[in-house]
Amino acid sequence: MPFWLKVGEVGKPLLSLQRIPGWPQTERWGPVARVLAGWAAPTDWPEFQQVAGVTPAQLTEGLQQLRANRRSGTEQRAMGELGWLLLTALRAQDEEVLRLQRALEGKSLECTALAEAQAVAQEVVTSQAERTQELTRQCEVLVARVANKRRLRLGRQPVTTAQVHAVTAAPFWDPEAWDGNIWGSSSSSEEEEEPKSAVAHAHPVRELRPEGGQLQPEIIRTFKTSEFQEIVKTFRQEPGEGVLHWLVRAWDNAGNTVMLLRYELQQLGVLSQDSQV
Repeated sequence: MPFWLKVGEVGKPLLSLQRIPGWPQTERWGPVARVLAGWAAPTDWPEFQQVAGVTPAQLTEGLQQLRANRRSGTEQRAMGELGWLLLTALRAQDEEVLRLQRALEGKSLECTALAEAQAVAQEVVTSQAERTQELTRQCEVLVARVANKRRLRLGRQPVTTAQVHAVTAAPFWDPEAWDGNIWGSSSSSEEEEEPKSAVAHAHPVRELRPEGGQLQPEIIRTFKTSEFQEIVKTFRQEPGEGVLHWLVRAWDNAGNTVMLLRYELQQLGVLSQDSQV
């Protein structure tokens, strides 16, 4: 039970204000404890110390244990004034805790919303990056196609998208100042380089024949057996190879420049391994 001073002893210190049991000098509420220690000996309330917070019901029960109705009117007024002071402070502290809890809940919801927005933004960035890569690949295919039209007319080797990518992906590459050179140099050795295979030449193959004392171009529209074999070897779909990958590979190998007649197509046979193609 709490101990209260008798009438006439109010204000008389009961303990040394420098050492209050359970209330070290570094205690946040130490100044209040020192004032109260000058009025009455400190009393422990275990029921308040064993819980994380004090409820109104617990505090009401503690007040009833003081049995203020047995005190004199002067003591009751003193107890009431002190109680109202502490209750007002406790309510303000309680409201501040509730405000901070609501603010914490709001911040938690805000963090959750930001995390969801970040996930959506990351998905958009990833999708845009994939789309950009696909557009880049298509542009490289288009550049190779345009470059090959001129190179094949000049009898040069066709370029692949990998060669185009090696140029466009180089540091400090300026598309406006680019001269269209895929090889990185314009040496005469490249200009005079001969095709390595029959597939590198577009059909029809042109040969010269004498006519009227002059050489006239004659179009030969028949591939040799070795040329057919080279075409099949180059453009046949490999087992397990996807249709899209096969078409891209055929395009990279200048498959669009190989022109065949109907009977030549029949002679060539089926190049696809996919039953749906």
